[in-house]
Order: sequence, then C-alpha cells, then structure tokens
Amino acid sequence: MKKVLLSAICICMILIAAQASGKPDWQEYTGRYIFSIEDSEETMEITLQSDSTLTVFSSMGEVALTLVEKDCFAFPQYGGVVVFERDDKQQIIACKISIAAIELKELKARKQ
Repeated sequence: MKKVLLSAICICMILIAAQASGKPDWQEYTGRYIFSIEDSEETMEITLQSDSTLTVFSSMGEVALTLVEKDCFAFPQYGGVVVFERDDKQQIIACKISIAAIELKELKARKQ
C-alpha cells in the first residue's frame, strides 16, 4: 500500500513539474489582433501551424514565432519580439511588437 501511495505521489509531482516548466498553451495566443498604423486600423492573425509553431499573418507579411519564454516570442530574421499581455484573469488581451529592422520600438495590438 505504501508503494502504491508513494508511486501516486511521484506521478502527481511529475505532472505538476511538467505544467510549471513554462511550456505555453499554444492555442491561447492564437486569434485576431488589431493595431493602428498611420491613423488606420490593421489586422493580424496569429495561427497555430503545428503543435508548437505560431505564425503571424498580416498585410506586412508572414512570420513564424520562436518561443523565448512564457508570453515572449521572437522572429530573429527581422530582429523582432512579440510580448503578450494578460489581464487579471490571466487571459491574453494584447501583444506588443518590436522590430529592430524597421526601427519599430513598440506597437500594441489588442486581441479581439
């Protein structure tokens, strides 16, 4: 009985550690985001291309995101970073985009 209990505790600890390891729920980042450029509203779509590849589609092009840490992704080919923002309920509500190649410091896009 003690071995069964000890095994169950070990399995629970492994599952908790796996959840806390920082692997995101990729689906929560997907959706449509709205941002303003030069007095007009633009839309970008973030989709999940495979189990762990997020891709951004917008009128400016398409780019795949690489996980840096939870809520922070990079697209190195343009020196870009996307940082997602959460509300009090830990729901993603927006993202901030910075792109070194075009000297874009911070563009905020709100999630629809």
